[in-house]
Amino acid sequence: MWSGAFIAGKFAVQEFPPFALTFLRFLFALPLIFGLLYWREPGNLAPRSGQWRPLVVLGLIGTFGYHALFFIALNHTTAINSALIGAMNPMITMLLAALFFQEGLSVKQVYWCVPHRQLYQFSTRLYHCPVSGLFGRIGDGA
Repeated sequence: MWSGAFIAGKFAVQEFPPFALTFLRFLFALPLIFGLLYWREPGNLAPRSGQWRPLVVLGLIGTFGYHALFFIALNHTTAINSALIGAMNPMITMLLAALFFQEGLSVKQVYWCVPHRQLYQFSTRLYHCPVSGLFGRIGDGA
């Protein structure tokens, strides 16, 4: 299911601008999300007063920003390259949390970074991923 977003997104960016796609994605998803929230927690529909600011910031950067950049990236690369880079998000998040927020890394977490790092190196060589030539050119001509 997750990988289907990359393929569908690649087709969609040929017809719509990235910000329009991001808007449409949430326009259709939000009624479903709020319906599920109402069904599971009917008394907890609105955030408390102190939760609004963090939610707005996280929504703009973490959700809207991620999806807008995702669709922009699909204009410059293939769906497979985008999926390979997206699959590295948990590892990068874990490493940045350790670096900036001093979160501890377990041996298990570090162990699982190694296969992801090797997959990244393999993908950049095999598919000429845009990250490998980020400063020389944008995208891989796809």
